[in-house]
Amino acid sequence: MFLPLSGPRGRIWPPCRLHFFPQFRTDFLRRHWLIAYEGAEIELAWDQGEIAGKGGYEAIDELELELKTGSTAALLALAALLGAIPGLRLGVQSKAQRGYRLAGLGKALVPRIVPSLAQWDALSLRQRVQAGLEHWQHHEQICVLQQDMSGWPGLMAGLALIAQGLDAGHAHPEWVQRLTDTRTELAKLDEAGQATWLSRADYVPLQLAIIAWLQS
Repeated sequence: MFLPLSGPRGRIWPPCRLHFFPQFRTDFLRRHWLIAYEGAEIELAWDQGEIAGKGGYEAIDELELELKTGSTAALLALAALLGAIPGLRLGVQSKAQRGYRLAGLGKALVPRIVPSLAQWDALSLRQRVQAGLEHWQHHEQICVLQQDMSGWPGLMAGLALIAQGLDAGHAHPEWVQRLTDTRTELAKLDEAGQATWLSRADYVPLQLAIIAWLQS
């Protein structure tokens, strides 16, 4: 590509050649449907393909839901039905974020520290549960996307933060028993069992129930 640049006093500088190099590539097929569900219209998109960068390749196999009309509750109810599909998990990184990471331009996910006591005390009940869920999902991504089980203690800490956020004398939501059972199960797993649990993604309905509660 040649682009003439206008210099001072109307002079035309010699053309310069601009070089563009792709940092990463996304190549996928999208199928989509408009679904009527519980009085809402929701678009379901299914993307399949790959992301390629100098750091390698990652598969794209994603379902995305977009609320067109209706309530968020209907969207979350449909997500809960899909969340029962074995191996399906919630993602927190976009295709672009994954592409930049493969191109060496994005930072790898690293473990986070838990909130300090002062930070924790300043949060409301729902903010504490939200903070715990985000901590859980962040460290889940370290384990799954980066195949780095050093994120496991942070995942467990996220579950503990959610439980601690509810120990404030408030009425407990219906998903609390599932949270307790999950923490008990995970405490007994060795590293091989942890990897198997993550691959099954049995925990997605629990995450969706927490999200629905936060949105209610």
